[in-house]
Amino acid sequence: MYKIIKNVVALNFLNFKNFIQNIKINHRDKKEILIEFQLHSSMMIVINFIIAILISYKYKVTFFYYSQLDNKYKNFLFKISYFMFLKNFKKFNFNYVNLYAEKKNDNINLAKKIYKKIQNKNHLNNLTYKNHNIGKFIYQSYCRELNQPTVILKDEKIVYFISEAINYVDHLTNFFEKNKFKKMIISHTIFIRYGILASVAKRFNCKIYILFPGNNDGLLNKLRLLKVNKYLQQCESYWLFRKDFTKLKNKKKIFEISEKNLHQRIFKGKREAKTMWGKVTPYELRNIYKFNSSKPKIIILPSCFFDSVNFFRHSLFIDCYEWLDFVLSYAQKTDFDWYIKPHPDGKAGNEEILKKLKKKYPFLKILNREVSNYSFKKYKFCSMFTWRGSAIGEFTYMNIPSVAASDNFHISYEFGRPATNKKILRDKILNADKLKLKYKKNDLLEFNYMYNFDASRDWKVKNFFSRMIPSKIQKYNESNNFFSEYLRNKLILKNLKKKII
Repeated sequence: MYKIIKNVVALNFLNFKNFIQNIKINHRDKKEILIEFQLHSSMMIVINFIIAILISYKYKVTFFYYSQLDNKYKNFLFKISYFMFLKNFKKFNFNYVNLYAEKKNDNINLAKKIYKKIQNKNHLNNLTYKNHNIGKFIYQSYCRELNQPTVILKDEKIVYFISEAINYVDHLTNFFEKNKFKKMIISHTIFIRYGILASVAKRFNCKIYILFPGNNDGLLNKLRLLKVNKYLQQCESYWLFRKDFTKLKNKKKIFEISEKNLHQRIFKGKREAKTMWGKVTPYELRNIYKFNSSKPKIIILPSCFFDSVNFFRHSLFIDCYEWLDFVLSYAQKTDFDWYIKPHPDGKAGNEEILKKLKKKYPFLKILNREVSNYSFKKYKFCSMFTWRGSAIGEFTYMNIPSVAASDNFHISYEFGRPATNKKILRDKILNADKLKLKYKKNDLLEFNYMYNFDASRDWKVKNFFSRMIPSKIQKYNESNNFFSEYLRNKLILKNLKKKII
C-alpha cells in the first residue's frame, strides 16, 4: 500500500506539457489497444503512458488495472488518486477500466465440485475450464500468494483459487466480447489474473506483448518489447534459438561479443540486468567462499519456490520443491559434499524452506545466497544440479557439468538438455562426481548471444537512454522515498528518445 501511495504522490507532480504539446491526434478509424496501468510501479506507469501517447495517432488506448477496493466505486478512487497525473492526458481520451472481478457463489459451488475430483498435483496443473488451462495459473497463484513451495492437495484453500480462475475466465471473456482489442501490453502472463487475461486475449486473436525496461547493459538503456508466444510464456521462443541464429550475419563478430560478455560476467563479476534484477550479483568476486573439504563437491542451484512455478513447457517434476526433494533423497546415499545456494533473487521465505529440508537431510550444507558462483570453479566442483536454471550455460563455461530436470532456455543445445526420466536423473545424482561435460564452444557462445542480446524473433528492441542515464535511475531506485521516485520519473520523461511499437 505504501508503494502505491508513493507512486501516486510522485506521479501527480510530473509535468507532461512539454512532451505532449506537439502531439497530433487522429480520432478516426483507430484500432484498440489494451495497456496495463501498473499500480505497483510509477516508473512503468510513466513509460506506458509515453508509449500510449506515441501510438495515439494509430490506436485508441484503454488502460487496465486490478483493484478490489476501487471496484466498488467504479474507478472513482483511481481517478481521484491520479487526478493531476491523468489530467495531463485529457486530450488523448484514454479509457480506464478496472478488471477486478467480484466473487460469485455459483462459481464457488462449481469449484467445490471440481476440487473433489482432483486426484493429484498433475491433475490440478492440467485443469481446464472452457478450454482454458486454468490449472497452471491456479498452481502458480497458490504457491505465490500462500508462500508454499508446493501445492498441498488437502488444503481446501485450493477451492478459492479454482473459483477465482473460473470467475476470471467468465469475466474477461465477457470483457473481450464487448471490446475488440488488437494488441495488449501486459506485465505478466502468469498467475490467475494475468495468465487468464493473456489466455482469453489470445482466444480473441489479440496480440500480446510484455515490456521490459532494460537489457544486459542495464536498467532503461533500452526498451525491450517481447511478443508473447503460443505457450503464453514471459520469454522468447528459446527452442528456436538455433534456427534464429542461422539468420544472423557476421557470426565471427557475434562469437567475439558473446565470449567477451561471458568472460566479463563470470571472471570479472560484471552485473547484468537481463539475468539479475535484484541486489545480489551471482559472480561478485568479493564473495568467493573458501571450501576446505577434500571430498567431491556438488552444488545445487534451486529456482525460487514461489515464483512462476510451471513457467516452462514441460518438466520431470511438477515444481521445484518436488525436484529438490527427489535430488536430496538420492544425494544422501552418496559420500559427496552437497551444497545448496538459495536463488539470489528468490522471494522472502526461500531460505526457510531450505532450513526445513535440512532437518530432513542433515548432510545438506546451505550457503549464503551472496556466495559467488566463481567459488565453484575455483574449488573444482564436480557438477551442478538445477531444475531449470539460467546458470547452466555459465557453469558450462566454467567446465562444470550441469544437470537439469526441466525444459529450459538452453534446450536447443546439448549442454542444456535435461534428464528425460527419473532413472537417468537418479543415476546422475549417484555418480555426480564422474559426470562428463560435452559441448561445442560455439554452441555455448551462440546460446549466450541469443539469450543475453535479445536476438530471437520475439524481441523488438529500441535504444532508450544514453549509458549514463541508467546508473542515475538505479541510484534513485535505491532510495525508497517520494522525492527520489519523482526525480527518477522526471529523468525518464526528459530523456525519452524513440517510440517502441
